[in-house]
Amino acid sequence: LATWAFLSRGETPASDAYGKTVEDGSVFLVKMEDDSNLSLDTRVILVGCLADTYSLTRIPLVLSCLRKHLAALPSEDLSPWHAYAANSVLFSSVGEDWVRQVVLQIRAAPPSREAPLLDQASRLLLFDFIDLPEPERTLELAAVRTLDPSAWRKCERPLMTAFMLCKALGGQPSEDRLNWSRDFYPDMYGRQQVRGAVGWWTPSDLGVAGAKEFAGMSDEESAIYSTAMMIMSCPWTGSRLPSFQKKLSLVAPPASEP
Repeated sequence: LATWAFLSRGETPASDAYGKTVEDGSVFLVKMEDDSNLSLDTRVILVGCLADTYSLTRIPLVLSCLRKHLAALPSEDLSPWHAYAANSVLFSSVGEDWVRQVVLQIRAAPPSREAPLLDQASRLLLFDFIDLPEPERTLELAAVRTLDPSAWRKCERPLMTAFMLCKALGGQPSEDRLNWSRDFYPDMYGRQQVRGAVGWWTPSDLGVAGAKEFAGMSDEESAIYSTAMMIMSCPWTGSRLPSFQKKLSLVAPPASEP
């Protein structure tokens, strides 16, 4: 996840300031074996991070690893990370059929009782990269409003919910984006701990200490996780090179003649 945060800023192994860090993180990702003992979240994060690594570097070995991990992901289960990872996979131009399958699963899944705001934000995010009817966007956006985005700290996974809301509402050409940005970002920046040129966040800084999202994490791990999530939530992240808008149709193109 920390490597993904660097990639979300457009950093690559060739970057002057953070190149060595991204290179080390990319090597770690490539060496990771597919392991069914890993949580579904971890496996989906790995796929998304590999997809962005390949988008930015076009390294053949990264492509091989991405395809391997995509093929090994269970198709019947969904993680909250699936929507964002699908966006990354689409931009990598690898696995469009996998992206279509994920989108269809998300749209067909019943609303989550445990994480309704996170679930709804994930559904709204799809409109950023999938060619879907505009009236459906209106309905999904209305559902997010009803659930009150400002209540993200009360959610079971508050930082994941805030991150998904940043991505979903950030793509809306509406007052919803302005309202969220006006309230969330100044508060987030104001809670950052700063020491010289170094800045970070902890769950306590963000007012979400004790959330189940951090279960099993050490203090250092929860600080790394919180900082990565906040960096990825920033409005200046999420850019990929080359920068272009790409939307996928849910209707797969016909197979070419042999």
